Parts: sequence; C-alpha cells; structure tokens
Amino acid sequence: MRTSGRITEARVFIERLVPAEPLVLELSGGPCIGMRFPAWKRFAARKIFLGRILRGDWYPRGVQSPPEARPAPPFPSYAEAPRLLRDAAEAFVQAICTAHARGGGCITHPYLGKLTAPDALRFFALHARHHREQLIRRMARRGAGPELLSGQRAVENQVVAAGLVEER
Repeated sequence: MRTSGRITEARVFIERLVPAEPLVLELSGGPCIGMRFPAWKRFAARKIFLGRILRGDWYPRGVQSPPEARPAPPFPSYAEAPRLLRDAAEAFVQAICTAHARGGGCITHPYLGKLTAPDALRFFALHARHHREQLIRRMARRGAGPELLSGQRAVENQVVAAGLVEER
C-alpha cells in the first residue's frame, strides 16, 4: 500500500482498524499482542516516551507498526472505511470499559508493555488524533471531502466526552 515511500490514506484508515480485533480479543481473555522489545527496552520506552505521549504534547513519528497492526488485503473501499473504523473503535471502547468495570482492562502494547484501561484509551485516542491530522493534510492536497473522517471523528467525540482527551 505504499506509494513512492508514502503511506496512503487507505492504509492509515486500515491501520486504525487492524489492531482493534486483537485488542478486543485480549480484553475478552484471549491471547495478548506479542511484545517486540525486551523488558529493559520497554522500561526505557515507558520512562522516556509514555508520559509525553499521554500528556498529549508529542506523538512519535515513523514508528513501524507491529505485524499484528499491518493491514493485509482485501482492503475496504473509501466508502466503507469510515463505518468500519467507527465500528472497530466502538467495539474496542466497549470491550475495554467492560473489562475495566470488572477490575481488568489492561492491554498489551508491543513496544510499551501493559497499559491500564484509562492509559490505553487515552493512548489510542491520541494515536487516532495523530493519524487524523495526517489524513486531513493528505486529503486536502487531493481535494477529498471531510466525510471520510466522520467515523474517526465520532469515536474521538466519545473519548473527549469521557474526559480522556481534550478537544483541539
């Protein structure tokens, strides 16, 4: 899905969809996403990066997606991508809130290790915002309309309403 070394809009949409399924499965008692760093690197990454990310002042660029988050064909159409994104995000939010209410709700991040439910929701909301800003810039260059972002925006509004991320 790369064209000229750049990530396409469709890939950004799909990368937001792909991790939701393994995360929902993990929250339901299934296997967790595999760790990509040894313990000492996860400790260092958490100390150096996690606080900055969760404060919302910075989000890293150029981090390679783990295999579980890489899209594979068949890819959804532009018309169905926003609905799929919204459905996947809503399933994840529902699963993590349910697990948290039962006293669980931790998910495994491949580079940062275990994240509690509030941290995971905030992390993924900020990650979505990071990609949303990329999409807006790319789509504006191509003359695409904002309706393609409506699914992601609806989920962001839920997270903002829950007080996990401030509106920009």
